Amino acid sequence: MYKILSLLAVVSAALTATGEEVTGTVKATNLNVRVLPGTSYSVVATLQKGETVTVLARKDKWIKIKAPKSSSVWISISCVKDNTVVKETKLRSGPGISYNDFGTIKKSTKVKLLEEKRGEWARMEVPDELTAWTSSDYVEMPATASLKTEDISLPEPPKESKPAADPLPFESKPKDVTLEGVIVSVSSAVYVTHAIAVQKKNEYVPAAFLHSKKSLKPYENKLVKIRGFQRKVKGWKLPMIEVDSVKPVE
Repeated sequence: MYKILSLLAVVSAALTATGEEVTGTVKATNLNVRVLPGTSYSVVATLQKGETVTVLARKDKWIKIKAPKSSSVWISISCVKDNTVVKETKLRSGPGISYNDFGTIKKSTKVKLLEEKRGEWARMEVPDELTAWTSSDYVEMPATASLKTEDISLPEPPKESKPAADPLPFESKPKDVTLEGVIVSVSSAVYVTHAIAVQKKNEYVPAAFLHSKKSLKPYENKLVKIRGFQRKVKGWKLPMIEVDSVKPVE
C-alpha cells in the first residue's frame, strides 16, 4: 500500500510540474480580473474572498486563469445568427471596437447572447475556453504548484480607460466585414492612409478607405485579406474600415 501511495504522489507532482491546472483561492476582499496581465487593461470581473479559480499559467506577478462566468464579454450582433457565429471575429471587453480585444472566436461556434445589448453589440455567456488574468499576490495556491510561464506579446495599453470619441462624422454603426483586394496608398490623407481595391471583372476598383493602428505600408500594392469594422462617413463616397487584421493572399 505504501508503494502505491508513493507512486500516486510522484505522478501527482509530475502533473503539476508540467503545467497542469491548479486550483487557487482568492484571499483579497475584492480582486480584479483583467483581459491581459497589466493594470492598464480592462477589468472584466471582480472576485470575492474565498472564491476559487482555475490557474493555467503565470507571467511575472500575474496568473492566467479560466475567465469567471461573470466576465464582461461582448460580440458584434452582425456576427451571430441563430446562436451561431457566422464569421470569425474578435470578442471585446465592452460594447465597441475601442474596448480591449478578448480573443478571437471561430466561425460556426455556438454562443448564447444575454439580454444586455448596446447598439450593434450584445453581451454573451462566457465560453468555457476563454481565459483572463489576475494578480498572483492575492491568490493562494498549493506550495507544490509549478506553473508554466506564459510567453505572451502584449499590445500597447490604451491611454484612456474610456473609448475615445469618434474622430469622423460617422453615419452608420460598425459592421464586421472581410474583404480581399489590393491595398493602395491614399495621398493627402491624415486619418485614413490607404484604401482597398477589389476586383470587378477585369479591373480593381476602390471599395473602402482604411484606418489601422499598425502601418499598412508593407502591404501596398499587394493582394491581401483584411478584416475589420466598416462604417459610412458623412460626405465620403466610400465607407471606412477600422482594420483589425491583414493577411497576405498567396
